[in-house]
Amino acid sequence: MSSIQNPLSVSLNTPQWQRGLDPEQRKLAKACSDFETVLVKQMLEAMQGSTPLFGKGFGGEYFQSLFQEELSKEISVNGLGVGKMMFEQLNQAQNSKKAK
Repeated sequence: MSSIQNPLSVSLNTPQWQRGLDPEQRKLAKACSDFETVLVKQMLEAMQGSTPLFGKGFGGEYFQSLFQEELSKEISVNGLGVGKMMFEQLNQAQNSKKAK
């Protein structure tokens, strides 16, 4: 059954560039998106390190961490383009290996 016939096969949170990929490509795309999420999280931590939004105690640090993680996920859904570029490069390399 194709993804057109099965609307549940693609999440609403799946970026447009990841739709219509075969299962192997989807795994690679997910890994690239997850990497972009981590990259964005690191960037946000560096930016917000000087201005704690939730206080300086353990609870504040915990909620700051959760906030940064969720914010980085939301940013990476549409992305900065890093995950997509990585996917294109790695997918091309993977396809050229298969062709040999």
